[in-house]
Amino acid sequence: MKPLSGIRIVDLTRLLPGPLATLLLSDRGSEVIKVEEPPAGDPLRAFPPLVDGTAALFHALNRGKRFVALDLRRDAHRERLLRILADADCLVEGFRPGVMARLGLDPSDLVARFERLTVARMSGFGAHGPWADRAGHDLGYLALTGALDRAPAPHPLPVQVADVGGAMLAVIALLGALLGRVRGRPADRILDVPLLDGAMMFAFPPHAREAAGDDVSPGSGLLEGGLPTYRMYADAEGRHAAAAALEAGPVAALAAFAGGTGVEAIAAAFSRVSALDLSAAGRLPPSVEPVLSMREAREHPAVRARGLFRRMDLPGGRGIDLPITPFAARDEVPPGPWARPVGADDATVSV
Repeated sequence: MKPLSGIRIVDLTRLLPGPLATLLLSDRGSEVIKVEEPPAGDPLRAFPPLVDGTAALFHALNRGKRFVALDLRRDAHRERLLRILADADCLVEGFRPGVMARLGLDPSDLVARFERLTVARMSGFGAHGPWADRAGHDLGYLALTGALDRAPAPHPLPVQVADVGGAMLAVIALLGALLGRVRGRPADRILDVPLLDGAMMFAFPPHAREAAGDDVSPGSGLLEGGLPTYRMYADAEGRHAAAAALEAGPVAALAAFAGGTGVEAIAAAFSRVSALDLSAAGRLPPSVEPVLSMREAREHPAVRARGLFRRMDLPGGRGIDLPITPFAARDEVPPGPWARPVGADDATVSV
């Protein structure tokens, strides 16, 4: 039995941050009821590329959840949500500040009505403050952390930093509230989880260093390319190797491989070889790895050993490998498609 078995989570969020948070909780054993507005449901369902008519990312984020369709502007649907919440431990919502209150679902009223309920409010800039009503997305939150200052290219990172960071902060906050309840210690029952905070957590180390006078700009800071043994180098195929040698042993091994530890020596050494071939042959120095494509990463033995991708089987013998959380690496995955229709569990979710 998993540690969160018997915990019911009601998920009113959409897109990436909230659904990722509740997926992590689901993979630790909780029951997650995903509430969507009919008829279309979560807008992420339509985000390309589609697999079996639904976004691949939506499949990955909503595996193992139960789906209920409710239009919270309708009295009868709000009443059904309240009946579901009567047996819930956590509610995760991602509306703009004030929307829940306008719907007649003010978090303060909910926690007063339901003694065991904790509400996590996920928004861009928090429930209070001068930017509380401002809309945003991952790239904008990351821009405001300072992490993109003098970034070398105009293109966004291929990873969603604020969204994933916000999801993890929400999980930590909810687990803390649940633990406090079990131990009989008072805890906040309305949790404010801004995505800006999630992005800022990833900028935590450089802010501490920069505040003390370090130059953390790309190519200058020690961990931003200013240290020759901690940066990326082009190889003979025009791809890159990531050198991350900081301790004496790996630095010495890199020096032996390159004939020195200066930028020119290391760059020249990698310009003559394929880092990917050397990696496959086990001949790269320790703390040096080839920069892989997404497809190559899925096939790398270290990743495969962790069980972080599973096949979602589809009708007709088709299938697709999708990411799962580490908490589900040893679980049996449900048959595909993982994303079930809007309201698929309307008749079976108990109230």
